[in-house]
Amino acid sequence: MTRRKSPRLTDRDFIRALQLIRLEGLPTGEYEPMSSREEMYLRIVRAGHPVDVEDFVLSKPLFQLEAMERRVGEEGHAAAETT
Repeated sequence: MTRRKSPRLTDRDFIRALQLIRLEGLPTGEYEPMSSREEMYLRIVRAGHPVDVEDFVLSKPLFQLEAMERRVGEEGHAAAETT
């Protein structure tokens, strides 16, 4: 007997959906870039070059690494402002 997949979103599905929503909202100004990856995507779109959005969707581990690096950068920036 095979086990049926649960209809709820997996972490991987959620992270993918989150990235797609952000990437679609960047050119409209709905979101501000939060990473160099998003900044690059926005530059390419604004320049009018063809872009495959899938090239800018990260795997779960890379997405988590990007988020961790962003937090470290924000903490370092906040610490520098208080000194």
